Amino acid sequence: SRIFRLCLPIIFRVCASHGLYNLLSLSELLTYFRQLFNLPQCREALGQIRCLWIAPQLLSSSPDQVPKDRMLAALRRIWREMSSEEFRARVPGLLSDVTGIAMAMDRMLPYIYPMWEDGAESLGFSRSLEGVARFHRSATTFDDPEIIELSWRCIGSVPEVLRDWLRHRVSEVDAEAGSFLEMPEVATPVVAGPTVRESEPPLHDD
Repeated sequence: SRIFRLCLPIIFRVCASHGLYNLLSLSELLTYFRQLFNLPQCREALGQIRCLWIAPQLLSSSPDQVPKDRMLAALRRIWREMSSEEFRARVPGLLSDVTGIAMAMDRMLPYIYPMWEDGAESLGFSRSLEGVARFHRSATTFDDPEIIELSWRCIGSVPEVLRDWLRHRVSEVDAEAGSFLEMPEVATPVVAGPTVRESEPPLHDD
């Protein structure tokens, strides 16, 4: 949690320096990031950044190549847990006074990180920061649409899922693993003009 609390604001400041927060609402920004995630170069960058944060020694080596079916199984298992009644029941209380993405990640990571460790272990990696980094970096190398979407929801943009989907929309669709492709899209509000954003975007589009 401390690593993400320290590092996420740096990413937000970089985005702000390029004008993204002045031009886009939070929902639009998240939609933009999701579209970027379809690009192999952007997924590769996410894997490298995650390694830089938690296991920088891995940057000198190539990403691990694991069988597609095993990666799918690992990500589907995480999504099942994130979609479970027990996990969803935690969300409203944990996020009741959250004001930013970094804070949301800080609150939820103690519950999400063990899922990442399980995923790493199921792929033959260690239950450690290095094992989680190897898992995340390997997931970003696939071009399979299901793996890309699951990686985005379980690894790349967890706070978006918690805020916009698990908390408000889980009753609207079947939450079984693999059904995410039919999930309703989060509505993007129409913005009349550019607004000034803080260095970290708030969780609400005011």
